[in-house]
Amino acid sequence: MEDLTRQPLAVIENRQSEKLRRMLDLCMRGHSYYRQKWTEAKIDIGAIVCVADLERLPLTRKQDLIAEPQRFRLDLPELSLAERTVWEIIYTTGSTADPTPIYNTTYDYNAYLYQSCRVAEISGIHESDTIANLFPLTAAPMGAFVRSATNAFAAGAAIFATLPGARFSPFDVRRSLDEAVRMIETHRASVLWGVPSFVRRILLRALEMRADFSRVRMCAIAGEPSSPAMREDLRRC
Repeated sequence: MEDLTRQPLAVIENRQSEKLRRMLDLCMRGHSYYRQKWTEAKIDIGAIVCVADLERLPLTRKQDLIAEPQRFRLDLPELSLAERTVWEIIYTTGSTADPTPIYNTTYDYNAYLYQSCRVAEISGIHESDTIANLFPLTAAPMGAFVRSATNAFAAGAAIFATLPGARFSPFDVRRSLDEAVRMIETHRASVLWGVPSFVRRILLRALEMRADFSRVRMCAIAGEPSSPAMREDLRRC
């Protein structure tokens, strides 16, 4: 596959515009939400020919997705098997409403793997790394937890999950803070991947337990805001 990330900007923008025109055509034929919105706004989709024209399209609000998540799926039988098959369903965090499903096809999953390869290269995650997934196990499959494995697959790295989080089922598969610290020590994790506040708890508890975290070289944090003071405290720990 051609690596567009290393092509001249003009080549990248031309390819983006080609893909945009195809996606707009697919949405007009098989996406009920966008077809309705664009028809109501009297937008000539054929006139949207490049990325610079995107500003002419109405914005999609988060509330629109929350209200009718099933309408945000392509329904075109002529698409390839990879473009029609649901590979995974992940959910929004539910910070403003109940968690909302997002349907990803096999095609989408492969695209995410491709993107994750580039992200790993930029952030400095290597196939020699061992990643500790510190995201909580939740009642609905959240992207952060599910995608940690995908990110490791893309980089060729090893990964394990510590399974923290609140209990929500009769199956007690969760692990305590101390157990998570011991797993990181046992597997000699080099990357701690999780929510900043929980990663900090892990590091502070590791100091108290005098755990051997000598191989840890990076904290990959996501899922909540982190101040400069928080990031500096992670480095200190």
